[in-house]
Amino acid sequence: MASMAGHVFVVKSDLRKLSCDAWLMPCGPDARPEPGWTVENPAFEPPPPPPGWDREERRAFRVPGWPADSPAPWLVNVGGHEGQAIGWYVRGAAEFLERAASALRGRPARLARAKTLLALPIVGTGGGGAKRAAGEVVRELLPALHQATVTHDVDVALVAQEEAPFTAAQAERSRATHLDPWRELDERREREAVRLADHAARGRLVLFIGGGVSRGAGLPLWDEMLEHLAMGAGMPDDERQALAELDPVDRARVIEKRLKGQSLADAVVEMFRHVRHHAISHALLAALPVEEIVTTNYDLLFEQASNAAGVPVRILPRQPGPEERRWVLKMHGSIEHPEDLVLTREDYLRYEEQRAALSGIVQALLITRHMLFVGFALRDENFHRIADAVRRAVRAQPDATGRSDKFGTVLALLDNPLHQELWEEDLYWTAMEPLVPEAEREMAETEAARRLEIFLDRVLAKTSSAGHLLHQSYGTLLSDPERSLARALAKFTEELPEDATRAPAWERVKQLLISLGWDERARMPLT
Repeated sequence: MASMAGHVFVVKSDLRKLSCDAWLMPCGPDARPEPGWTVENPAFEPPPPPPGWDREERRAFRVPGWPADSPAPWLVNVGGHEGQAIGWYVRGAAEFLERAASALRGRPARLARAKTLLALPIVGTGGGGAKRAAGEVVRELLPALHQATVTHDVDVALVAQEEAPFTAAQAERSRATHLDPWRELDERREREAVRLADHAARGRLVLFIGGGVSRGAGLPLWDEMLEHLAMGAGMPDDERQALAELDPVDRARVIEKRLKGQSLADAVVEMFRHVRHHAISHALLAALPVEEIVTTNYDLLFEQASNAAGVPVRILPRQPGPEERRWVLKMHGSIEHPEDLVLTREDYLRYEEQRAALSGIVQALLITRHMLFVGFALRDENFHRIADAVRRAVRAQPDATGRSDKFGTVLALLDNPLHQELWEEDLYWTAMEPLVPEAEREMAETEAARRLEIFLDRVLAKTSSAGHLLHQSYGTLLSDPERSLARALAKFTEELPEDATRAPAWERVKQLLISLGWDERARMPLT
């Protein structure tokens, strides 16, 4: 199978918590990063810079002594000063990409990803000298990142945590058609991405996230988890081989009986707690304009990614209050509460009795929304019962074309015509790669997982808002119609009478303006 070209992702997240192979830690000429960049490693001590640093002959080097199980940070001098040429910042980023890619060449990517993933912020625009020229940095940086993906055969994630830089980078990338940013997606997958983005933009999309998403962060799938637990329980090879013949939920029960001095739930929690960085798929899904999420995952990585994207989340059923608009329904429990985990056949048999309300929520979502299944194999018995209840309660009505409306879309790694046939009346099906012989399956799934990330990146790009419209630092990126609109809105805010802000409708108008980058304190575009 031919390897795909490198891709530039635009991600709204916390760079420090994103799973990648290496990431750019900004610093100035003193090679000392701001304290916030090193909170994940309290033992960090600023290392001495390499020869040539003071003369800027070298501006990037790997941080020594960083925990080996974490993405590797590289200190890069991109501090600069106001008035510094934009190209200076871009060259610093390019040096990081070149040196990091060279250091990683020939090694397998972190967590067996199909390509090495390098991540960086929009350099110079946080505490650096290019804060007021952020738009120009984005414009010059994106082509350099694209060139790096070609030259070094890597993927690159441009990470922004605030709305304005994120939407500005999305808009500029989408306009850069000469870079062909979506060359990895064929016409059919492009149409599917646009269709799903339309559902999201209209508030109709909900997410169902399965274990395949967290696998990208290093967590095991169900069978892999059971094998690891069986080994931890001291089961010999012949018993583990016999164990594989049992139904997975029965396997879990046998392992539970073999564990000594520890419950099965506690063993699962111990396995999952060490993973501290969310996958890029978590970040892409968390940035979608979706407020309702269902998951069978025990981990908290989507929740971490959502908070990193600036969207606080509450977890059902433990946090039922209305404080946060976005919620995640943990169908099988959470590692925060081991006593709630659904693991064995007994847990599954008692599910409907103990969690009927949760099933009801999922049924309502299937009826009233369009559910996007990501990383979910559609084999869970609880979900089958829920889906069957929906089929019986609401028979799909033909639409204007004579087709039956379906309650969701599955994003699958490999095409499986028989699996698709089982669900053809209920679900649309989009596979990332064709089905291949068993001997080629592992490599095909690895490539397909990466293509799925690119597909999600495309969906997100099509749903991005205009959070940079009234932000003066990104004014150079606006199209002529956008610039005219920004000027008209700026004039509106400047001429707004004081008593108008006391009208009941003002709060809604104000929130709209703020979502477009307006600074309420200045009554003008952000500076």
